[in-house]
Amino acid sequence: MLGIETLYPPKQTAVILCLSVKKAYWGLKIGSELIQKLIKDLPTAGYKFVEVTAYKSGVWHPLESYLKNNFKIVKDLGSNIKMAYYP
Repeated sequence: MLGIETLYPPKQTAVILCLSVKKAYWGLKIGSELIQKLIKDLPTAGYKFVEVTAYKSGVWHPLESYLKNNFKIVKDLGSNIKMAYYP
C-alpha cells in the first residue's frame, strides 16, 4: 500500500506512477506495448483495475496514449485527468 487514493478497491487496483519512453524511441509504440503487457498481467498479479493520472498537454503521461489503450476518463482534475482501465 503506497497511500495513494484509488477510485476502485485498493487491493484490486494497480497504479501507474511513472511510465516513460526515451524521446529517441517515440512513435515505435513502446509505451503502448508496456501498457498492454501490464493489462495482460493484471489477473496473474491479482488486480482488476489500473489507474493513472494523465495530462491534457505535454509529454508526461499524455492523455492520448491511455485513450488509445482503452483507458476511460473517470475524473477531470483541471490540467490532469484521472483515468482507469477496467475489463
